[in-house]
Parts: sequence; C-alpha cells; structure tokens
Amino acid sequence: MKNSSTPPLVYNLLFAGDLERSHLNACVGNNGQPDISYYADGFIDAALKLGLEVCSDYFTNSVDTFIYPICFNLRHGCELWLKHFLESLKVIRYDRLLHPVKLGETEREITDSDLVRTHDLNKFWYWFRYNSELRDVRFIEINKRLDRFIISIGQIDATGQTFRYPFDTENKKHLIKTPVINISNLTKRISELKNVIKELNNLIELLEREYATGTFTKKLSRYQIRKIAEQLPDRGSWGSKEFIDKKNKLKAQFGIGSGEFSEALNLIQKNHSFAPLIGQEIPLKIITLEDLSCFISSWLIFHPKRECESRDWMSEVLVPEMASAKSSAHTKILKEIKMEAQAEIAALFYFAIDSLYCELYERRLQTELSCLKVLDVNDREFKQYSRDVLSKTNFIRHLVISLRILGQFSLLHSLSDKFEVVEEEVSRQCSKSTN
Repeated sequence: MKNSSTPPLVYNLLFAGDLERSHLNACVGNNGQPDISYYADGFIDAALKLGLEVCSDYFTNSVDTFIYPICFNLRHGCELWLKHFLESLKVIRYDRLLHPVKLGETEREITDSDLVRTHDLNKFWYWFRYNSELRDVRFIEINKRLDRFIISIGQIDATGQTFRYPFDTENKKHLIKTPVINISNLTKRISELKNVIKELNNLIELLEREYATGTFTKKLSRYQIRKIAEQLPDRGSWGSKEFIDKKNKLKAQFGIGSGEFSEALNLIQKNHSFAPLIGQEIPLKIITLEDLSCFISSWLIFHPKRECESRDWMSEVLVPEMASAKSSAHTKILKEIKMEAQAEIAALFYFAIDSLYCELYERRLQTELSCLKVLDVNDREFKQYSRDVLSKTNFIRHLVISLRILGQFSLLHSLSDKFEVVEEEVSRQCSKSTN
C-alpha cells in the first residue's frame, strides 16, 4: 500500500523520466539523495564544458552570449562549494563557526540563518578562511592557492547578479569597467580552480576522518602530534638533558606550553601507531603469537601455494583429501583458539579494508565481540563465523596491513620468521610504501 504521507509525483512536458532512454535519467530530490556538493560540482562542470565548447567552435557558439551562463555557473558553483565547506568544518575539531574577531572583541557564532541570508561570495570566503585556519594549519597553503580565484570572482560578481541580469537593482549596467572577457583564458582558469577545489574537498574529507579519532589537543592536530613523536628520543631517555632540550625546541616549534606538550606525550604513549616511534609497542588486547600462528597454519591448508597456474584448482578443492584436511584445520582452530581471540582475528581482517587510523580499531574489535554474544561455541553459526575469515584469500594481506597500522612490528617479525607467506607480504608492502 502506498504511504499516504508520500507527496504525489509531479512530471510534465519538460521534467519527466524516460524508460526507453533511462541511461539519461538524472536522479534528483530523494532519488539518490544529492547534497549541495552535487549542485556545486554540476555548476562548475557546466561552466567548464560550456567554455570548452565555445573555444572549440566559436563560429557556432556565440562568445558574446555564452559568456553569461559560463560566468554565472562558475560563480554560483563557487558559492555552493564554500557553503558546503563551511558546513563540513563543523565536524572538524568543534561544531561551531565563528565570525572573525579582532583582539578584545567577543566571539559571535555564525548561525544557519547567517549562511542562508547572504549570497556574498567575499563574506563566505572570509568566514571559511578564518574558521578553517583556526582549526588546522594544513588549510593555510591550499587557501592561499584558492584565494586568487575567489577574490577575482568576488571582485566582479560578489552577490550573483552581474552575470544574471544586464542591469542591477538601481538600473546601472553591469560590467562597464570590465568590457572584455576572454573565454579561452577563463576556461583555463576554471580548470585550474576545479582542481584546487577538488584538493580542498579531499583535505576536508581526510580531516573529518582524522579528527573523528579524537587524537588532538587545543592547538595540535593528530598530524602534528605524530610529527612531535617522530622527533622525540626513545621513552627510556625521557628526563635526560637530550629530552629536555628537544622538549623546549618542540614547544617553540609548535607554539605550545608545557601543559599541552605533556598532553601530547600522553596521547603518543597510548597510541598504537605513535608508540613505536618512541621505542614502545602497545600489545593487542586478546590475541597472541600462538593464536595467529595456529590460524595461519590452518589458513595455509585452505589456500595451498600455487606452483602451477594452469593446474585445475577447483578439482583439487573437491577431492576428499582436501576436504578432510580443511575440516581438520578448522576443527583445530575451534579447539585451540578461544572465541574472543577469533573475534580479534576477524577484527584484524576487516579493520584493514577501510582504515587509516589505529584509534578506529577498538570500535572494530567491539563490533566483532558483540557478534559473539549471539553465538554459541557449539552453534553452527559460530562455526561459520570462524570459517568465513579462514576462507578469505586476502587474509594475509589484510593481517599485515592491520598489524603495521597498529604498530605490531615485533609480532610481524615473529610471524615473518615462521611463515614465508607473511615475510613476502611484509616485503611487498614495505616496497610499495617506499616507491
């Protein structure tokens, strides 16, 4: 039955779908859930494509008429991107946007109505530069690169009227002081601008994930805390003259006091990725070298090394001897590795799929442990849970990725000594990271 609260669909002569040409049906509204970045990207792309089309055939496409939609799309796309970027800042470090203030002035929050009420491109850019650089120093360089583009657009069309109408609200003609605009140069600059916007969008997405880890202080980002860790001597020498000298240099370098420096040290010592930089390793919570060795030994039975690519491996899987060997290997795991350790093995596998930060590992581990609460050790579902990871052909690759992110280098070294397949994967990943 159709939901009575669902509004009726509205199609007409111009705005409707076409089943026979469905590949050209655009998904809008709640169909695909496009956000403001879709709109922004569309306007910038339209400006670029129109510019390229005019440049390629300026006899057919009038330079004097196409200039207006090109510039309007460019300017409106930039406004939408800046609005999107300002909203995105709310999940980086803290959830407020502030009006720029001078020394001694009272801070005032930028409200949602402030963002809706204005269309002033210069104001949006002023707000974004202030709030982004207040959050993280990595915005400074890319903001400098974007500045010349936004300032140029804002100088000619700050409020979005110049390329929309020939006259302003006071009946004064637009563009009197800018009587010539070269579309070839403009199109080149739009392409450059699009690339910088893409870089900025990628940076914001990276910082959203980074700050979600919670590893930062009032002034220091996670990135800066890592840089401090990289310059510190080993933990055993803290308190020495060498450490005190380094401490004073680092405080001056990052503009922080003793309290914030101590806070950074505490974060470094508790962080799986940072601790090895000061000569320490934080062990995994449950799993042991023996657990992993047992699991890898069984995994190798499930995935024997291929000596000849032309061999029919499907027929080998189906032979009784192979099926029996796999069953015995799985039974050994069920008997020798406790349920919680198997959950951590699963966590190590899945963590590598989409993880950059070790702080997110605890969440993944808790997810796997929660799965065990609904399973019984003798239950068929638990046996399938255990076998699922065992059947993963890329288990070793994911294991090595996770152990490296988690700073488990002693464990990796021991596993490499015992298993050639681990040693090969470690070498492959190390070679890849240095190229």
